[in-house]
This record gives sequence, C-alpha cells and structure tokens, in this order.
Amino acid sequence: TQSTWGIVALTLTPMMCSLLLRHNPKPNRFDRGMEKILTSVSDRYGKLLRWIVTTGYQPAAGERGMGTAARRFFLQARWIVIGGMMVSAIGIALVYPSMRSELSPIEDRGVISSNITAPDGATLEYTNR
Repeated sequence: TQSTWGIVALTLTPMMCSLLLRHNPKPNRFDRGMEKILTSVSDRYGKLLRWIVTTGYQPAAGERGMGTAARRFFLQARWIVIGGMMVSAIGIALVYPSMRSELSPIEDRGVISSNITAPDGATLEYTNR
C-alpha cells in the first residue's frame, strides 16, 4: 500500500493540482496577505539556514592556543542542529517502544454497518429480504 500512495503522491496529486489550482491575475486582500506571510516565513528560514552554515566561534583579539581551536570547533552553529537531532533521536527511541504497531483506530476494521427501518414486529426473515 505504501508504494501505491507513493505513486499517487508523485503522479495524481500534481496532475490534480494543475487542474484545480489556477493563477489569479487579480489577487484579493487575503491572497496578498497570505503571500506576504509565506514569503516572510521563507525568507526567515533561508536566513536561519545561512546562519547555521556560516556562523562559527569568533575568538577575541589576540586569543591563541589549543583551547581556541577546540572552542572554534565545538561552538559552531552546526552543533546546535546536531544536538537537536540527537535530542529528537533519543525522544523517538524512548517513545517508539510504547507506540502501537497499528495507528488506525480499533473501530476502523473494514466493517460496513447500515441501519435499516422495518415495521414494528418485523422478523429476521423480513429484514433479510
């Protein structure tokens, strides 16, 4: 079933989006506001990624020695990301054993139920017809 959903995600979804989503040449106030918000989020995310990749420890003027090299290595912003990944991995390792193997609710077992209305005193044979 996973491969089926993968095929749907890669083929059917983009095709449906191309049919359903059209370019609006005259955006209304809501569209302009959402565009502004989404552009702002995208720009801030780009700035955060640039900061993570480029920021490092800046030693004080005249500071030298082996400790400076170690601080320069360990006090880079990349280590913040690696630390976050490690915390996430530990959290997943702690939570995963207690998760059920199937995430669908117990009620959702492929059973179809229907309600029927029959006259008072109707027998089982009457309802089976």
